[in-house]
Amino acid sequence: MAFVQREADLSLRAASTFSRLRVFWPPDADDGAPIAVYASEHDPGFEAARALSADAGYIVLALETTALDVVMVALEWAADHGQVLGADPDRLVIAGGALATAAALRARDNGWPE
Repeated sequence: MAFVQREADLSLRAASTFSRLRVFWPPDADDGAPIAVYASEHDPGFEAARALSADAGYIVLALETTALDVVMVALEWAADHGQVLGADPDRLVIAGGALATAAALRARDNGWPE
């Protein structure tokens, strides 16, 4: 029997535009699962984000963008509101490539999210 991974689209308002994200929940997700923001410049099918959710148990907010400010909006939203998705925002990570690294460094330098 194959499992069906739950997913949904989410829109967040950034400074001058709306950003579309895809949310993935792990199978049998319990409230308080860790949350990951997955930022990628080149993963239109979000295969890595799906795997992070299904295999590692994260609730994943995935976005494909080249804009650091958009990633920061998603990261800050996850820290402030991740619980509405059933996640524990105190267990927040960022994943992806160079853009995710840049976002992590900016968050560290700004002191938010912790």
